[in-house]
Amino acid sequence: MGTYRLKLVVCCLVSFVALLGLSGCGEEPPGGTSATTDAVSTTTSNTGTEGSGKEPEGRGVITVEEALTAEGPVRVMGAIVANYPQTEGAGERDASLEPTVVLTTTLAESYPPQAGEPSMVVVGLDLEKLVGLSSTVGEEGMTPVAWSDYWLVLEGDAVAGALEVTGTPEIMEAMTPELRVRFSSVAPPLVSGDREWWAFDVRNDTEEPLTLVFSSAQQADIVLSQDGREVYRWSDGKMFAQVLESIALQPGEIQSVVLNDDLGIPPGKYDLSASVTAQAEMGGSQVILPALEGTVEVF
Repeated sequence: MGTYRLKLVVCCLVSFVALLGLSGCGEEPPGGTSATTDAVSTTTSNTGTEGSGKEPEGRGVITVEEALTAEGPVRVMGAIVANYPQTEGAGERDASLEPTVVLTTTLAESYPPQAGEPSMVVVGLDLEKLVGLSSTVGEEGMTPVAWSDYWLVLEGDAVAGALEVTGTPEIMEAMTPELRVRFSSVAPPLVSGDREWWAFDVRNDTEEPLTLVFSSAQQADIVLSQDGREVYRWSDGKMFAQVLESIALQPGEIQSVVLNDDLGIPPGKYDLSASVTAQAEMGGSQVILPALEGTVEVF
C-alpha cells in the first residue's frame, strides 16, 4: 500500500459513546477550497455481500464488543489498526508479509496509534479497499502501522471472536493521467440525524512530484441535492482559516482527507457531489482535480 499522510492528532483513548453516537476526537479534519474541480465520469465499487440490505431504521450494525461474542453474519463498526511486520530498520517492512489487522473501539494516544480494548482480529481485509487511511509505512524511524482516522462499518462473518470480512464500504473513483481521486461514505448506511463519516484520498500516478494547493483550512466538500436543489453542503456554517497550504505528493504518494458531520436532512435519495477542494500543479502546469458524482440514499 502507498504512503499515507497523518491528518488528525489522535485523541487520548477515543472510544464509542454509543453505537449511533460516536466521538472521534470531537473535531473535523482540515480541508480546502478551489474553483478547479470538474465533474468527470466515475466508477463505483460495491464490495458488500449480495443481498445485504440497509435497514430503514438505524444502521443495523453492532459494536466490536458485541461482535466478539457473536457468530455468523454481522456488520461491525470500529476503527482499523494494521501493524506491519518490521524488518531491518524502523519504518521498513517486508512486502511479502501481511499486516495483523484489528477492529477496535479505542485508539490509544500515541504516534502511530495502537488499538485499545475491546478489539477483534480482522481476516481477509484488503486495506487497498479502504479510502483515506493514515500510515507510517516507509517513514524513517517509525513503526509501520496503518489506521483509520474515522469509524467505519465492515461486513463479514463473526467466527470465534474474529471477523472474516465479506464486504467493505462502497468507493467512488475518478482517474486522470496524473492522479486518482477516491471517495467513500465509510459507515453505511447514511442515517438521517446521525453523525456521518466520509473519507477521500488523492494519489499521484505520475513519475514526477505533484503539488496540491489549498487556499484555506478546508480541504474537501460534499453536496447533496434533490431535483437540482441543493439540500446539504458539508461546509455550510463552518469557518475555515484563510491560510494558503501546499502539499507535495511524490510519485505514488497519497494525501487523505476525512470529514464528519451530523446529517440533519430528511430520508430520501440524493445526488451527491464530493470533491477535494484544491488546485493541483505539476511542473508549473495546472492539473485537473476531478470531482466525484453519484447518488446516495439517506434512511
